[in-house]
Amino acid sequence: MRELLIYQLELAYTPKLLDYSQQRDEGWWISIERIIGHHPQIESLFDFTKMLDTLAYFHRDLKHFRIHFSHHDTSPKNFILTSELCYLIDFSEINVRKTEYDIVSFFLFAVDFLPHEQLASLLDYFIKHFAPFYRINDQIIFNSVVEFDYRRALYNKPNIISEEKQAKRVLIGDRLIS
Repeated sequence: MRELLIYQLELAYTPKLLDYSQQRDEGWWISIERIIGHHPQIESLFDFTKMLDTLAYFHRDLKHFRIHFSHHDTSPKNFILTSELCYLIDFSEINVRKTEYDIVSFFLFAVDFLPHEQLASLLDYFIKHFAPFYRINDQIIFNSVVEFDYRRALYNKPNIISEEKQAKRVLIGDRLIS
């Protein structure tokens, strides 16, 4: 039902809701418009900046409606970019929790896609444009990393933490907390 609520809000960066089941005995289903686009490209700071904008606008708009949900799966596969917009999709895991966890998780996913310098630039962009709207602290960073690693293992996703990846994780913590 939370996923349906998000589509019913008709946010500019979510696919349009076409239809949905009205009764439990049918099983729950949602039909949304198909978005023709692409997932973010590896080493594309432009794509990740668009995704970050969309995620921050999502949080802002939910607060406007007095809805305190976190997307809970900010994987790049849940963003579709077109020539005009970046769409956020798959709200099946949305829940009530601090939106700061989405932000940290977003950056942890970016570790696999962006070189160190681009990740640093993306963090600088976040700090310049959105940091005042979030309260990220040591505990949120720690919990986010533990949850991120747990979910990667749960879904059988490789998550080998090389020295380079660890350095990027440290960068995320240093920049988001300072």
